[in-house]
Amino acid sequence: MGKFKDCLIYERETMLPYFCMLSMVQNIGNVTYDKLCEHFDSPKEIFETNEPQLNSLGILSKGQMDALIKTKMSINPERYYEELTKQGIGFVCVEDDTYPSRLLDIPSRPIGLFYCGSLPDENIPTAGVIGARECSFYGEEAAGLIGGSLGYNGIQVISGMARGIDSLSQLAALDAGGRSFAVLGGGVDICYPRESRRLYDRLKEQGGIISEYAPGVAPLRTFFIRRNRIISGLSDVLCVVEAKKKSGTLTTVDCALEQGRDVFCVPGRITDKTSAGCNELIRQGAEILSDPEQLSKDILKRWGLKPMSDAHSATSEPASKLNYIEKLILARASTDSFVPDELLEYPEIREYSNAFELLTVCTMLSYDGYLINMGGGRFRKSVKQH
Repeated sequence: MGKFKDCLIYERETMLPYFCMLSMVQNIGNVTYDKLCEHFDSPKEIFETNEPQLNSLGILSKGQMDALIKTKMSINPERYYEELTKQGIGFVCVEDDTYPSRLLDIPSRPIGLFYCGSLPDENIPTAGVIGARECSFYGEEAAGLIGGSLGYNGIQVISGMARGIDSLSQLAALDAGGRSFAVLGGGVDICYPRESRRLYDRLKEQGGIISEYAPGVAPLRTFFIRRNRIISGLSDVLCVVEAKKKSGTLTTVDCALEQGRDVFCVPGRITDKTSAGCNELIRQGAEILSDPEQLSKDILKRWGLKPMSDAHSATSEPASKLNYIEKLILARASTDSFVPDELLEYPEIREYSNAFELLTVCTMLSYDGYLINMGGGRFRKSVKQH
């Protein structure tokens, strides 16, 4: 047990604000952090040591020293940490027992994480789902099916809340009653992109928003690239749904491979540019993701858990024996996307069901393949023949 961990155990309330400050100093990574741990008894001692003494140790570069001094001069640790708490923002440092264990062994692990909501449950499997922002209809459908299956089976979904595949898979997971977590390339108090506001708010209730960057830090392209290692690091497996041959998505794949995570890719048509990256990864040895339900079963099997879908299949009627309201819904459902509320315009459905029951029935019909969960509470009729 290191000195920094000791001080956190015995002086937690005093030291956490200083761990928070240290995580905010630019360019201080794992190597520098470990050296600081060797020379100081606590992060508080680092900030209380004057510049000449720090320089004499030869640990910090000029840029790191300037950043440390700037942080020290601009922030009151106790006051800043108290304000975070008032805003409902949590902080966990690498020495804390509540720090995600999946991140402990990855290269360049974050010194600390800010979060809204909660952190992923250590005792539940997780899957990262990522892909193209400008995705095709096929990609949208695949993201909804994958996210919905993972969420329904209790597998936590990790992604970046970006438009397209990321947000669609996360919404589908939440709609299926699951939990999801977004890792941002900026402060957790900044919803980016803005159109993901509804997802952002839901994640705080059904999962969490996570970032290594302090609240108020605006998202930057370089931050998004760096956060990708956290998305893959928090994931037991990484699922890729549509990616161009030269895509930012592939940087997350590189991180996953470096971290020893299994990578699954959705195959696509050879004429689609958005499938070129996935098809190339499959050619190089990535697992083919062609059955979302089987993926969920495989992940749960590793953890010795039973899929929810098995329990549902065992207790539900055969697919050919639909009840009256299920038959009504399928008779009126469209191959274009719809929200269940829209079906209430039909008197025969309105007579037997309400909005909440319709959403539940539509969700269950999607598990049996009659409807396709598009994410965001939208469904469409499947081409499946019954």
